[in-house]
Amino acid sequence: MKQRIEHIARLLQEKNNSQAEQLAWELYSQNKKNFLVLKTLGIALLVQQKFAGALNIFLDAHAIQKDDYDVVVNIAH
Repeated sequence: MKQRIEHIARLLQEKNNSQAEQLAWELYSQNKKNFLVLKTLGIALLVQQKFAGALNIFLDAHAIQKDDYDVVVNIAH
């Protein structure tokens, strides 16, 4: 799973956001309660300005880990 998340992060850095989102959704379908998967999917949605979807995912991530700075900031955004 770590390698898949790193691959998604590389795709996001390369601005290949649609593919990153698709892979993030695939990972999410197998790991709906994993904090890093949720955070990764939230970021993939956010960079494409899919704010409502990103907010829902970040709220799920926040329910698991309340002290993550990135998640808190993105919820507040």
